[in-house]
Amino acid sequence: MQIRVGVLFGGRSSEREVSLASGRQVYHSLNRKTYQGVPLFLDAGGALWRLPDKLVLQNTTSDIAHRVEKEAQRVCYEDLKDLVDVVFIALHGKYGDDGCIQGVLELLDIPYTGSGVLPCAVSMDKSVAHQLLAAAGFEAVREAVVAEHAWNTDAEGITRHLTQHIGFPVSSSPPAKAQASGFGRPEP
Repeated sequence: MQIRVGVLFGGRSSEREVSLASGRQVYHSLNRKTYQGVPLFLDAGGALWRLPDKLVLQNTTSDIAHRVEKEAQRVCYEDLKDLVDVVFIALHGKYGDDGCIQGVLELLDIPYTGSGVLPCAVSMDKSVAHQLLAAAGFEAVREAVVAEHAWNTDAEGITRHLTQHIGFPVSSSPPAKAQASGFGRPEP
């Protein structure tokens, strides 16, 4: 008897195209003697669809989304357990790597690949992850969380602080919206 593997891809995050590529690769790489692949597409609105093979081959998640209502089967989350034995999570980013889908699958008593709810949630908050690593005795990178408002108010002062307390090289990407204000944890 084959194990029914729901390969879950697409999703609501900006990383849905990477997820499509990952999911497609996993789905086509399954050993068909042991596993029956069940391609599951999570659309941008959070609806779940079982795709026919012809839609798995589409170029983009947008291509799939335009065709799901006519060519795919809508799946209620409560009915997922009747369709699959295990879910291979190929989602990326928010709602995929952050513990959300893991929590849904746990509520439905469906086993899944990867880490559980808490490790996923913690790993998405880099500052918290670094604090936990440091508290457990691991070496963690020095960092400072900068709130968007603080950056917009005093970019020069923040730059001086980072230069003095973090040092170089420094990753220079625009600050993301942070929930905390000011700076994050003090340097170790």
